[in-house]
Amino acid sequence: MPPALPLKPCPVGGLVPWMGALCPIRSAKEHPTLGWLYRIDEQREGGALVCWCNITQQEIVAAMNAWAKFKVGQAVHIGAFSPRHIRGRTWDFRRGTFLYIIEGNREGREEWMDEEGLGKLQPEAKQKYGRGRGALAQTLAREGSTTSSFATYNRHMRSGCPNIIGT
Repeated sequence: MPPALPLKPCPVGGLVPWMGALCPIRSAKEHPTLGWLYRIDEQREGGALVCWCNITQQEIVAAMNAWAKFKVGQAVHIGAFSPRHIRGRTWDFRRGTFLYIIEGNREGREEWMDEEGLGKLQPEAKQKYGRGRGALAQTLAREGSTTSSFATYNRHMRSGCPNIIGT
């Protein structure tokens, strides 16, 4: 079932993804059956301006969903511990990007991250920390350590994880 359309109109001047680029909304008008209709200006290579008219809110939301790099409910790696899940997202019309709500280590400790920052952390977290405690246990086993207690884990994490590399 597709998500419900927002009841509030997109702001005039806001950036939205359209035809593979971020384009500003130039006007919005209410329509009795379609909800809201928009005019979006697209600047093409060579300086040509293309005006897209009568774009529905449904088409804009579909373009935003296609533009998104992450989905609600997806697990993401943002640090040394177990993956966290994306709990929600909202579109930032000023910057033309999604802002994601990511679950914290404890209940009520959610974090907000933009799409670019979250995308940059994905390869770094996997390369630097591997896949959490499982990677640490494998590393400690390779080093000949017989203990993988939480204290050892914390000591290893504080030292900068010198031997855990994307296992």
